[in-house]
Amino acid sequence: MTCRISVLLATLVACGPASTVPGETNETDAGGKNVNDNGCAGGVSEAIFVVDLNSDLHRFLPATNQFQRIGTVSCQVPSDVTPFSMSVDRQGTAWMLFSDGSIHNVSTENASCQSTSYQSGQRGFEFFGMGFVSDDDGSNEETLHLSKSTDGFGQSELAVLDTNTLQVTFRGGMSHTTDFGPELTGTGSGELYGYFPGLFGSEIQQISKSNGNTLQTWNLGGVIDVTAWAFAHFGGEFFIFVTDGGNSKVQKFSPSNGNLVTELSDIGFEIVGAGVSTCAPVIID
Repeated sequence: MTCRISVLLATLVACGPASTVPGETNETDAGGKNVNDNGCAGGVSEAIFVVDLNSDLHRFLPATNQFQRIGTVSCQVPSDVTPFSMSVDRQGTAWMLFSDGSIHNVSTENASCQSTSYQSGQRGFEFFGMGFVSDDDGSNEETLHLSKSTDGFGQSELAVLDTNTLQVTFRGGMSHTTDFGPELTGTGSGELYGYFPGLFGSEIQQISKSNGNTLQTWNLGGVIDVTAWAFAHFGGEFFIFVTDGGNSKVQKFSPSNGNLVTELSDIGFEIVGAGVSTCAPVIID
């Protein structure tokens, strides 16, 4: 879930130790991954996964604010093409959008890559943010939501991508008071959120999955020289990965008290995508 604005400014959008996920029985799915009885791959509930501009995939552990490098993503794309946005499903597969409009499936275990037959540009969705959301509270079923900016200031669009047919379906328009469209994140309780960066003020919204309407808004400070951002919900808090004025940092926003804290600064790489599974905890006691 992210975007980068230095190259594609006109089309910008965006896209753990945790409480245990219910289900103690481990099985193996058709892809050879260990999954529990909720369909969650082993380890997918414990971290936020991020990809940087150099195509390195990392695991971020919210409890300790630590990054663990998984490997370099080597998808079959031209050498000047880079990751643009990302989301992660319950089986631990990262759905990664690249700057040529292609989507690839990347393993969060070893960063191996597999191409898809996704056709870019459906309903005008070429570059977009991404976020998986459970269909209902506690459901094992989930849907991949997409967000993109439009030509009008403060206007974006919401759609969904069927991960079986790879067809895009429009859901509705989104309104915001910020310069840029959102990156998305979702939860296992069926809630969709967007992070909308802006020069003079940013915001987090809870968004209706059915039509894109704003359900709730939290106002944050501006990011004056933003070039990339990514966004993920984990354990009742929002993690914002943003590069502002050349400083790549990790911020945490707690909606319970309204506090926005910079957890890490100058991390040494520019994050352009983040994904968290709907298996991740919604609240950590």
